[in-house]
Amino acid sequence: MNDGDIEQRADELELEASIREKVRVDPHELERMFSELPALIAWASERGARATDRHLKAKAAVKRLRSLLWLEARNDLQASGEKPTEKLIDATVDADVDKRLEPFLEEERLAEVEAVRAKGVLISLQAKKDALVSIGANLRAELERDPVIRERAAGGRFRSEREAQSGG
Repeated sequence: MNDGDIEQRADELELEASIREKVRVDPHELERMFSELPALIAWASERGARATDRHLKAKAAVKRLRSLLWLEARNDLQASGEKPTEKLIDATVDADVDKRLEPFLEEERLAEVEAVRAKGVLISLQAKKDALVSIGANLRAELERDPVIRERAAGGRFRSEREAQSGG
């Protein structure tokens, strides 16, 4: 493992820790988490869009280069006197995945991985939203069953109504 690989792995671990923190649900910090969630979903959506764009561009580049290699293989086979069939040309291109195509294939693979990862983060944030809503609903239900809180809420409501009626 060289220095570049170690640095890349460290970056990946840092990103994983950051994502893990973003999708974590803490039932004791519901208000903060609810307020942060729209920005996190927007961040994940933008990240997913960029990753998808990168993947589609890389996929198109591979397709273009493969087409060029296909034409070169066909021309080379014709020049050598062979009758180039589609299967023979495809086999020639596949057998000779030359150095021009390898970096494009690697870029396509990495872009696809990033797009899948971004989609997973967005799905996790949506699950976090559902969990927060569920926890909030359960807390409200518990509070509604608490007689002290019910009495305070009722007293406050009656007080507000009395103040409104008395004009002050």
